[in-house]
Amino acid sequence: GLLRIDFVPQFRFGTNIATDEDNTYRAYAQLFKDTTPARGNFVQVSDYRDVGSGWQLFVQQEEQFVNNNGNSLDGATLSLDKSWANSSWNQSGIPVVKKDVINMTVGESQKLATAEKDKGAGPWSISFGASATNSNGQADTLTPLLDEEGNPILDASFNDKPIYLN
Repeated sequence: GLLRIDFVPQFRFGTNIATDEDNTYRAYAQLFKDTTPARGNFVQVSDYRDVGSGWQLFVQQEEQFVNNNGNSLDGATLSLDKSWANSSWNQSGIPVVKKDVINMTVGESQKLATAEKDKGAGPWSISFGASATNSNGQADTLTPLLDEEGNPILDASFNDKPIYLN
């Protein structure tokens, strides 16, 4: 069996105006090209090893964010919160997920989740936020991205599905 990372989100923030003031820009929720509705961004880890030795998942921001012109966005940080774990397998083997807000700085590693010995077998999604349709009782963190007239903004890359902020 294998231990692998099956999916990592590509955070998208749309177009925003950079200012000298502190601002928060929410990432777009994860969209899918099939009929799956939008959901919170997530990392999927699968452990199909027979040994049950557990695993740890870390994240690291390796370099400063830059804009489309290649200019550094000095002081910009990535924050992850509303973390939770889910699997279609045995929920009794659930990994421990960091509940504090994770504030990333360049070069620093942060632990997202830990599956202790004999835990974390099978596929697990470590999610940041949730949609209203989740079956685990997580609070809905998605809001539609609307234009000036209040109409949903659609994503042509995902079959014109509405974009949600997470």
